[in-house]
Amino acid sequence: MIVTLFLAVTLVLLLACANVGNLLLARAAARRHEIAVRLSLGGSRFRLVRQLLVGEHVAGAAVGGLVVWQWRW
Repeated sequence: MIVTLFLAVTLVLLLACANVGNLLLARAAARRHEIAVRLSLGGSRFRLVRQLLVGEHVAGAAVGGLVVWQWRW
């Protein structure tokens, strides 16, 4: 009984990890053209990396805020 439950939980976790990986790859593929254009227009790598990191942190903070809001509800 416990082994079956463990295998089911492991399968769900693997599917979730695969889904997150797929979403990250899709986002990177969509932003590839934007990054190429910014670099060709003379944007420095530092500014490009800074923009990408700030964008990810803002999205993460928004999701974290929603999680905290939902948790306190």
